[in-house]
Amino acid sequence: NGHMAAYRASSPAEAALQPLLPDSVAAVALPVFYAEQLHGILYIESSVPVDFSEEEILLLRTLADLIAGALHNALSFQKAQEQAITDGLTGVKTHRFFMEALSAEWKRSTRAGRGFALVLMDLDRFKFVNDFYGHLEGDLVLQRVGQILETNCRRSDVVARYGGDEFVILMPETNMEHARQLASKLRGWVSADGLLRDKNISASFGIACYPLHGSSPQELIQVADASMYLSKHQGGNAVSTADHFDPNEAKKWKRDVLEAYLGVTLKRLFSTGPEAFEEIYQRLRQFTESLAATEPNNGQSAAASAQGRQALPHAVLDTVTSLALAIDAKDHPLNPEEWETMKAHVKFGAKILDPLTPLARIREMVLHHHEFFDGSGYPDALIGENIPLGARIIAIADAYDTITSDRTYKRARKAIDALAELERCANAQFDGAIVELFVRTMRAQPNPIIEVAATTGPVRGS
Repeated sequence: NGHMAAYRASSPAEAALQPLLPDSVAAVALPVFYAEQLHGILYIESSVPVDFSEEEILLLRTLADLIAGALHNALSFQKAQEQAITDGLTGVKTHRFFMEALSAEWKRSTRAGRGFALVLMDLDRFKFVNDFYGHLEGDLVLQRVGQILETNCRRSDVVARYGGDEFVILMPETNMEHARQLASKLRGWVSADGLLRDKNISASFGIACYPLHGSSPQELIQVADASMYLSKHQGGNAVSTADHFDPNEAKKWKRDVLEAYLGVTLKRLFSTGPEAFEEIYQRLRQFTESLAATEPNNGQSAAASAQGRQALPHAVLDTVTSLALAIDAKDHPLNPEEWETMKAHVKFGAKILDPLTPLARIREMVLHHHEFFDGSGYPDALIGENIPLGARIIAIADAYDTITSDRTYKRARKAIDALAELERCANAQFDGAIVELFVRTMRAQPNPIIEVAATTGPVRGS
């Protein structure tokens, strides 16, 4: 009936149909089917001539059905296991599998006194591919990156998809130099790949090694993540790592990382909008909390350690100032819905500074610099001197800068017009006493048309 093939050597013409065992003279083969899918063959041979009876064939078919069910269950379980540990899009391991592998490797390395390395990788300009070419092209980019990593990493390495366009590589028994060499090669292979080059895709890499950069998996991930942000802040297509060999270098590295976190956060906010904020903010918060917990060590005094922590806000201000100068070019007219969205920037700006306790006063200025003296501003409709003094000062300098600067939607006005506008809005939008002092001071200048933005730092009109 097509589902069974039987053999019995009865003529020379059939001699070519030899069974598997040399002394067999009869055989029967039954397909092992499950839902029309062939899983294998149940094959039985006999060393004596025999005609298989219908009862025997029926028994064998029943056995084949049982085998088919068992095989199907085993294969389904195997497939489910593979799907649970394999990213369906890229073919590399899942984030969950990576975390389990990292924990196991950390335990083994701790017991054996050996090292291992992590390489965290984030694609540069991937959002542009999704936005401009579409998500199907974005998926092709991710698939290609997965292929490059799987092809060029060692069999002992664990390659996993860590997030949307982030990948991570766990490298057992690997030191800093070998990890850096592999990351550098991967960076070159990604940037040189034809498909990725056509989409202007490169990658930023961060490296962390055990036990050099941390004593726990969480610390290693944090160092690799922070190092990756340094690469991203440098413009991407780079490999970075922490320099923890010297306490002074470690302090500088932490300041650089904080600056990188802020820089990348702000750039992503302006290119992707508020939806990117929470993820980046959590990374920033965790890192700054780890800095705040730093205790004096390696012979450092408490005063020196505090001085190092106090230096961090200066890196923050330097970063925000430099970025603010570039943000002006992005100003544009807003419709009512966009205006409501834009007004949320004061809360985002204040939240960025949340973890930085030395900047608590500045945080309040950022949060309230769009409050109006008469209580009609935002976000909290504060009135008069309930508005922080710094915020009242910033509001006036900000307005002067906005009026006297070119925008994509308006031409700059003369300084005398800006001062007159400030006076007109005194005690309504602005604190009248501060306006009077500001106007008197500016009119006393030989040339009052000055670049306020260059001297006041990160103050913007929107």
